[in-house]
Amino acid sequence: MSKRIILRFSLNKDTNSAVRNHIASILSPTFSKTSTGTWESKASPAPASALTAAASVLTVLNSPTSIQGANASVTVDHLWLYVD
Repeated sequence: MSKRIILRFSLNKDTNSAVRNHIASILSPTFSKTSTGTWESKASPAPASALTAAASVLTVLNSPTSIQGANASVTVDHLWLYVD
């Protein structure tokens, strides 16, 4: 059975996009960015690499100011994670 993972997040005060760009570099190998701003994994019978990438994103979003160049006031507005 194929699994698909969809991830959407929004950041406040990421004025230079440092956090967004860092997250994009994590997601790009296993996810595609859609026109609606979500990141969608390619359907796969073994979604381990997509789940690993999603877990890495959660780590970044837990402490977004730890990213080099991030605005000291950056915060997470929302995160949606959908698996089907």
